[in-house]
Amino acid sequence: LLRGSWENDGVGTLELTIRSETHSLSPMLDAGNCASSAASADSFEDSGTPFTKRSWALGGSISLLAILTMVGMAVVHNFRSSNTSLRQVVELEESSGGHRVRNGSNSKSIDFFDTALSVLDGNDTTRTTTTTFTTSTKTIGIYDVDFPWHREELSRNDIKKELYHRPYKGHEGMWCVGLNMPGFSASPSQGRYGNFEGPGFFKVKFFHLMGANCFRMPITWERLQSRIGSEELDPVQGVEAIVDFITKELGQNVIITPANGLAHTGRTAMRSDFVSLWAAMGKKWGNNSKVVFELVDTPRGGYEDGKEGYFNPDAKDRKGEALEFWRQWAQAAINAIRSVKATNLILVPGLHGSISAEWGGAARWGEALDGMEHHGNTRLASLDDPSTNLAYSVRQPLDSNFSGYEPGCGGYSHAIEGLQRTIKWAKRYKKKLMMTEVGSIPAGNGTDKKCQGKLNSFVHAMNASDVFLGYQALGQGGNLNWYNLHEYGIPCSEDLVDCRSTQCCKNPSSQCYLKNPSWAHCKPACKPGAIDPAEDKTVQTNWTCSVLAVQERMCSNEGEDCSETKCCNNPSKQCYRKEKGWAVCRSGCAAGQIWLKDDAANRKPWECALLTAPDAPKMSF
Repeated sequence: LLRGSWENDGVGTLELTIRSETHSLSPMLDAGNCASSAASADSFEDSGTPFTKRSWALGGSISLLAILTMVGMAVVHNFRSSNTSLRQVVELEESSGGHRVRNGSNSKSIDFFDTALSVLDGNDTTRTTTTTFTTSTKTIGIYDVDFPWHREELSRNDIKKELYHRPYKGHEGMWCVGLNMPGFSASPSQGRYGNFEGPGFFKVKFFHLMGANCFRMPITWERLQSRIGSEELDPVQGVEAIVDFITKELGQNVIITPANGLAHTGRTAMRSDFVSLWAAMGKKWGNNSKVVFELVDTPRGGYEDGKEGYFNPDAKDRKGEALEFWRQWAQAAINAIRSVKATNLILVPGLHGSISAEWGGAARWGEALDGMEHHGNTRLASLDDPSTNLAYSVRQPLDSNFSGYEPGCGGYSHAIEGLQRTIKWAKRYKKKLMMTEVGSIPAGNGTDKKCQGKLNSFVHAMNASDVFLGYQALGQGGNLNWYNLHEYGIPCSEDLVDCRSTQCCKNPSSQCYLKNPSWAHCKPACKPGAIDPAEDKTVQTNWTCSVLAVQERMCSNEGEDCSETKCCNNPSKQCYRKEKGWAVCRSGCAAGQIWLKDDAANRKPWECALLTAPDAPKMSF
């Protein structure tokens, strides 16, 4: 039952008193490779802290993991730590439901893990806890707890009852259209402070002017949360600033998703870690309705059912076991988010990379369910959301192997066929979808025009289906015009309508002409220094006729001189001047002091004058 390191102020003694029938059972205890055996007294270490284990058994070898076949009792003594964490305590396969607690004559419903923490953190060690499984009881201290064993699968009959409920009652239509901004997910193997650079303010603003009203930001888990298992969030510098810029200054939407699967700094995550992460996310951004929560970019890896790396994206899962466990993870995360009063839209991805063409099984993987032999991710349709703000995230690159890394659109025929099946699935089960990755990379071999047409057809089919809430372009390449962002995202301006915010015109023969700093509108022609007779006489004044057009601002990277650009690609840095002719992007600057990152030969005090572009976002750092 022990996992991780104990942080008590001395040697703790765990005394196990085990009573069982004479069954031959597998090894019971796995803590630091310590196996339980009859009439033994062993010492073992877990992460450097020694423990003494004493066990007595009646008949044969004993196993706590085979708990359904025995009745056991364990009395825990001498837990003296006041800050032992759940991760350091428990492997009891994290049940997420409520459990019955008996303490004398009182009875209430709690979460087992709260009780597990009270067992270790409480000062009262005079009472005992009896935990009851389906056919077993064991005593571990403090409170009496009844809880089911870790397999809480819904039967196929139970699932069928839940598949058809409607978990989404939010905005209809494709209201979240934009692209992926993957900066915070770069170089995941380098950990929390590796070689990555989040999306810059001016880059986001450029894509916003190109029509994006929704930005998906994959962020590796460790860059969201430095300590796995914590219920607090401490994102790396730049994350909160760019989220605030998108949602508050631009007034648009951002999808945040943990990237690189179910892992944190190379460490496999448990279900309790996942639940804690989403409780923390709910506390951080639950009061911002423009933040969308996608549970994970793709569910792979993770610790479940006693196995590291349990969720295998290529598993056939004929009995639906893996999908049932993922359903439990997802439901627990949903419950955690809602428990902190966060009502944000939640997106749940499926197994097999959540590829649209395989969402419903594509007749080759998944369990037999609801009249179909291989039903893919269908079991996830039974998820419940008390806030009715739940949808499902699907992905569909158009390259031949659906990876999103190959140029061309060789997989289009299978992709569009799979899309139609997925649309039928969503309509059948009354669900909404978000296409979180869709795209085609230009090949430059004469197929680009054809691929652009196919991508347009794909997006039009999504829009016509009435089941999609939006889509996000796969990358930020030079082919954004393929994605119809102005058509489905932020539209260009009509003639005679102020176009300063869009800087584009719906009429292809018009341009956005500036009259003065307070007005510009789309019209076919403009004569500098003259009035426009088409305007009302009360507002007729001379026009400057400067053309407003979307242009990407080029900012500076770290180490580059930003004297001219006056902006930084890294959203966590600003442009500070050292002296005339030299300025660089820094997190902060103290005037009159040297900077140790300067070459030794060039170290001298900095001016620290902040250089800011006139159109820089009004953000606090």
